[in-house]
Amino acid sequence: MVPGGSSRALLAVLCLVGASCTRQEAPLEPDEPVNQYSMTGTIVRLETEYQSALIDHEEIPGWMEAMTMEFPVKDRREFDKLKPGMRIKATVYQKQSGVEYWIAGIEALP
Repeated sequence: MVPGGSSRALLAVLCLVGASCTRQEAPLEPDEPVNQYSMTGTIVRLETEYQSALIDHEEIPGWMEAMTMEFPVKDRREFDKLKPGMRIKATVYQKQSGVEYWIAGIEALP
């Protein structure tokens, strides 16, 4: 024990440190500016464990050339509506401060 009754204070500090090390989900609405891009593509595969979709997309003007890549889908309700082979239109959101990106506003196309 720490003399002077400061063992409670030490325990409180350790609890705060432990709590700050837990992983938290990123909010659907980020607390920093994001870039937005329109994307059209076809879902190749869904990764349920990671809640992401492998999408063969057309060029995303202002962001990247056409390619096939993985896109996180933060909203579980949107993710649950997706199926491989589905052609979609969506908005890509990218945080301005880094490489984090995801898709939302997903619409099925004919």
